[in-house]
Amino acid sequence: MMSNFWKKTVVGFLMIGGLFSGQVFAQDDEVPTDEELKAYIVVMDSIEDMKISIGERVNEMIQSSELMQGGRRYKELDATKGDSVKLVEISATEEEIAEYDAIIAYTDSLTILFKENYTTLIKDDLGAGTYNKVRKAERDPEVKERMKAIREEMKEEEESEEEEAEEEVEG
Repeated sequence: MMSNFWKKTVVGFLMIGGLFSGQVFAQDDEVPTDEELKAYIVVMDSIEDMKISIGERVNEMIQSSELMQGGRRYKELDATKGDSVKLVEISATEEEIAEYDAIIAYTDSLTILFKENYTTLIKDDLGAGTYNKVRKAERDPEVKERMKAIREEMKEEEESEEEEAEEEVEG
């Protein structure tokens, strides 16, 4: 349904990854610390939350549009790739095309914002060096296990904090 959005997002990730790739070679043998892994996990979780939020917002826009008929018409319009012959074949109206274009423009604006936030999070909250170090080290099964354990610890801490907050409210 959001094929253009996801294609652009993937290309954006590749481009952003390229921005940081120059520093990878200087850090070949470095193993990330648990603190670096935790920071990386936090940043990547934030990025994943942003992606989900964008997908939900675009989907909501599509679903709420009467012209897009719950997404069915959006899919048909998207499949034409803007080809005027195909648009005629599916009897696309000017209003539907305008609505589709508005959704695409909205998606594009969210994609630009996402790319900016993605880059900012990595640079400001993690640092390109740490990002590259962890990205490279992620391939190592031992590092993957450490990350899994850290993620579990973080989840347990969050659940414990939530329970404490509930007890305070109840008490």
